[in-house]
Amino acid sequence: MRTAPALVCFCGFLAGWSPAQAALDLAEARQLIVKYRHQWLGDPDRIRDARIGETYDIPLVGTAVCVAIDRALASGGYTGLVRLLVVINKLDVTSPQILFQPPPKPAFEYKVTVAPPDARCAGGAMSPLPELRNVGGRLKH
Repeated sequence: MRTAPALVCFCGFLAGWSPAQAALDLAEARQLIVKYRHQWLGDPDRIRDARIGETYDIPLVGTAVCVAIDRALASGGYTGLVRLLVVINKLDVTSPQILFQPPPKPAFEYKVTVAPPDARCAGGAMSPLPELRNVGGRLKH
């Protein structure tokens, strides 16, 4: 019986948590989106146009950024700019400290996933992301 009020308070805390400042700035998010493009794109070498929005935090999940991409279809056409929500999660992979040894240097890996866009992604201004266009190949005309 005591867990119900605690659960309601915790949910109220999360709902009232305002997404103030993103953990990653836009420049770092751009680099990670391009670097880990194989984690969230099926065919990252066939993109005609790409755009990026602002970053914001999703509590307990990671940093989110709205991305719009124009992918090539198998039929030869293009999808048009499709908005996606790219979530960047910073994972701590620091090895545990060994007894009587100095503490190890912190080490991080990133997991980049994609999700359907949310309300913050719907009408925001977007800037070009030329680093993501045809990264590994050329488009056939």
